This record gives sequence, C-alpha cells and structure tokens, in this order.
Amino acid sequence: MPHRFHNICSIFLTLALSGCQLALPTPTSIAPVTATAQASAPKVPASGSSRQHIIELLNAGHDALRNSRFTTPDDDNAYLRYSQVLNLEPENPEALLGLSRIVDAYLELAISQAAKGKRHSAKDFVNKARSVDPHHTGISAIANMIDEQQRSHSVDYFLPDAALESLAAVNRTLAAADPESPIPAPQNADYPNTQAALATVAILQKVARQIEQTNASIIIGASSDALGRQIYQYLNQTTSKRIRAQFEFNNQTRVSLYVR
Repeated sequence: MPHRFHNICSIFLTLALSGCQLALPTPTSIAPVTATAQASAPKVPASGSSRQHIIELLNAGHDALRNSRFTTPDDDNAYLRYSQVLNLEPENPEALLGLSRIVDAYLELAISQAAKGKRHSAKDFVNKARSVDPHHTGISAIANMIDEQQRSHSVDYFLPDAALESLAAVNRTLAAADPESPIPAPQNADYPNTQAALATVAILQKVARQIEQTNASIIIGASSDALGRQIYQYLNQTTSKRIRAQFEFNNQTRVSLYVR
C-alpha cells in the first residue's frame, strides 16, 4: 500500500461518524439525488405546514445518521429523509450536508476495510457512497487508492505473545544507548523474558530492513494500544525513515508490510 493511500486515509479518518462498524446492504429502492437533479427541480416556497414537515424530516434524518442508518432500513434511513426534504426544498443546506456526510461515512468505512486487506468489502462501501452521490469528489480518489492497494502485496510478521514486556525493556535500552552503537541484544535480567525478547527483536529487525529497502507501508496489529506503540517506537528507533503506520486491534500481534 503506497504512502499516497495513507495520505488519503488521514484526510477521511477525520470525518464525522468514525465509529461505524456494520456492513450495510446496498440501497436499491431509492434513486440517488444529485446536485444537478436538485438544481433542476421546481422551487416551491414552503408553507407553514410544509416548513414544519421539513423540520421533522430533517430531525429524522439527523437521528438516522447518528445511528448509522445511512440507507437502510428502506422506510427509515438518513438518505430517504434527506431526499424527501430535497423534494420539497431542493436547495435545503441541511439536507445537502446530510447527504455529503452519508458519503463521507461510507468512504471512511471503505478506508477502514481496505486497511485490513478486505478489498471486496471496501469496494462495496465505495459503491454505496456512489449510489448516494455519484459526483462526490472524494469517491474516485478512494476507489483509485483501493485499486492501487490491490496491485500491491503484503507480508505478515507475527510476534511472540510476550512481546510487550520485552519490547518495553528493549526500547528503554535503545533510548539510553548511543545512537551510533549497534542495536542492543536482550541478554540479561533486565528483560522479563529473554527468549521472547530475542525473538521479538530479530523479527522487528527484519521488518526494519524491509521498510528501509522497499519503503513499505505498515499496519501494526496488537491486542492493546500500549503494545502497538511499543512496536512503532522500536521501528522508528531502528530505521532512518519516519514510519507511517496504521494500528488495528488484533489478538495476534503482528506487523504487516504492504509493498508495491
């Protein structure tokens, strides 16, 4: 996965609705409402009763958006409610923003799935985003990045379960050592599990060499944020490049390299 993919990720991972995790079925019963269609629709001033109805629809849309009901169920989802508002008031700014946020949420889910190597699911979320607004400027960029990732290959390096305590000790030694000196080998009582520490360091040294040689992108999988940060710290201390890494929760500690 090239660094350009991570740059795109960093943009979209700051979007709203970052907590969505459920895969959602592709909408089939509602036609996309585009900016072009909205602009060409007749502009009918809303009466008092229509204004109240619009407010109710917007509130229902906001509620559906907050609860990740983007395009399902068919009779109560954010896309439906915002589309109903736009049928009554084609330039309603809240409804237009709501549609944009649905697309952003789907693109964020696409990025998350692609980062885990689940490219089929990632493409499915891109298609959902496109069904809401095919002209959204972010869709083609994310689709291209996913296609580019598919042309890369990945290598997984699995670390011993005891890596956390071992790495903490190794990193303390590295931080105190002369930067020009060889990487210290864990071989004394300061290391809680010398065998695990030796294995961990050996694997991460291999990972570091791969990063230096290939400029690979990495994903760190760990059972805790602390462990992931220990791995990241070690790699940053033992390579000349500033590493860009993604983190994901995983019961089996590993470092995945994506090489173009």
